[in-house]
Parts: sequence; C-alpha cells; structure tokens
Amino acid sequence: MGELSIISSLLQQLLSSHNRVSLPGLGAFVVNHTPATFIKGGKGMLPPGKQIAFLASETWNDGLLEQAFSRQEGLAPEEAMRKLALFAGRVNGLLEVGKRIEFPNFGTLRMTDDHELRFMAENTQQFSPDSFGLLEIEMSPVAEQPANDVPVNTPVIAGNPPKRRRCSVVCLILLSLIVLSAGVYIFREPIVQLIEEMSYTAEELAYMRRPQPSTQESLPALPSVPQPETPAATPVKEEVVPEPVKPAVIEETPKERVVNTVGKSRPLNKYHIMVARFGNEAAANQLAGKITDTEGYICLIIHTGGNEPYKVSILRYESQREAQTILDGIKKTDSGDFLNAWVEKY
Repeated sequence: MGELSIISSLLQQLLSSHNRVSLPGLGAFVVNHTPATFIKGGKGMLPPGKQIAFLASETWNDGLLEQAFSRQEGLAPEEAMRKLALFAGRVNGLLEVGKRIEFPNFGTLRMTDDHELRFMAENTQQFSPDSFGLLEIEMSPVAEQPANDVPVNTPVIAGNPPKRRRCSVVCLILLSLIVLSAGVYIFREPIVQLIEEMSYTAEELAYMRRPQPSTQESLPALPSVPQPETPAATPVKEEVVPEPVKPAVIEETPKERVVNTVGKSRPLNKYHIMVARFGNEAAANQLAGKITDTEGYICLIIHTGGNEPYKVSILRYESQREAQTILDGIKKTDSGDFLNAWVEKY
C-alpha cells in the first residue's frame, strides 16, 4: 500500500503531541505514559516514555488523521475522508483473513483468535519528547571489598584506634576494677581503722573502743510478783419473767348493712337495671347487701315515696339501649337470680 507509509508517518507525528488519534472505521491509537523501568533482571534501565496501544472500542472520530492527511496530500477534507475510509476497509479485510498490517517504523497490527485487535509498537520508536535521545542504561553490580583489606591510599584518621586496640583498652579497665574491688575486700579492716583515726580524736576512739558490759550481768533480777487470788464464783439467781397478760378480745356484734336509698328529691335521670321490689325498706336493704357481697354490684334502693315499692338497682347507664344490652347479657349467663330483672328510668 502506498498510503500505508504516509499514514504510518502521520500517526507517529500526531502521537508525539496527542494522547489519542483515531483510525476511522477501525478504532483509535492511545498513549500510556510509563516511568523508568528496570530490564534484564535489574542489569539495565529504560528511560521514561510512552506506550502505544490500539483500542477498537474507541469508535468516535477525532478528525486528527483526516486533517493531517488532507494537508499532506493537498486534498479536500471530503476527499481525504473518502480515501481513509477505503484504506480502513482494505485493512479490516486483511485482518479478518489473519494477515498482519505492518506500519513502517511504527508497529504491527493484528487480530487475535478472539477477534480482538492488538498493536505491537517497535521498541526503537520514541514518542515522548521529554526523554528524546535517552538510551538504555547498562548497570553492573559493584564488587564487594573485604573488611580486612585497607586500601593503600586510604588515610588513617588520628584519634580513631583500630577495633582490636579498643577491645584491649576495655579489657584492661575491667581487670583494674576487679583487682581494686578484691583489694578493698581483703584490707577492709585496716582501711576502716585508718578512716576512724582520720575522722575522730584519741579520746573519742578510746570511748568507742571501751569494753561493753554483758546485758545479763548489768540488769538485776526482777522480784517475783504475787498473783491475786481468784474469788469464788457467786451463784446467780435465775429471774422468773412473768408471762405477758393477753388483752381480752371483745367481740363486736356485726351491724346491719345499710344501702343508700334514693328518693324523689334525688333523681338520677339514668336507666337502671332493677332486680327486685319490696313493700318495706328493710327487705330491700337485706337483698342489696347480699348482692353486693356475693356478686360485687354496687346497689342502690330506689323509692319514690308514698306507697311506692322499694326497688333494688344494680347497674346504671346513660341510654336505654346500652342498659338493655347489658341486661340481655346478664340473663344469658345468670343461673336464675336475675331472670326477672328489667330496665327502668329514674
């Protein structure tokens, strides 16, 4: 292809100043910046640069290659776009049948078995202006020098004795301390005596060194102290505690229960559940007390005066419907005491 060399040269120029250049119809070349890296197992170093990759997923066209191709060939933008589209179609056909497209001095484009495009750039191509002209650095390990071998031209600094001399000085100091400690321990009595003679006068030394009397001889024997006689135990008389007198229990006679009686002067204006009526108040009062003790109802005796009977009320409600509902429930569960009960307003 005559156009292949021109397009390869244009791609190299554009990638030196751009991080992405589209190849219309195929994808785009992208630039990845790389730092300086070691090679050959640490024996060499490559300068920082740029790595070129091809991405088929970058389908949008930036127009850089078309503009450069139009200026290079002196074509109209529409004609340059048409020729690049034909070029991309021929390249794609060759890649589909397993061919490799070699861009001169740039790299090789091929298609893998998974139908993915791969680009291998040539190592001799340098796309980073910052590292232009930098070559690969060869490095060799530095030979280790034995510690005992001192170079001839190495100056010896005064006041810095060798290691062996320092060890000898330390051992001599330790030995001197041991000998001094042993001498002090052996001649401790004469040394103490000498220190006392230097610190005290002759009279003070004579007083300090006088013989001390024995403790047993200097102390007289203590006279025996007679022990007092223990008096005989006096028998203790047992006191008889009188039993407390229990107070007499006075039995109270139970009083007759009195239930409130409501007359004409105290109308309640409620709907009562009545359970019985009597001609005298005593009978009504007796039944009300029994119901209160056995059933727990708070009973009232309703008497309107004159010859009217005394009625026993067990419950009171604001509405007749509510009172009747409760009464129906009582009759369903009652064994027979409240079967004749009724609802009456008062």
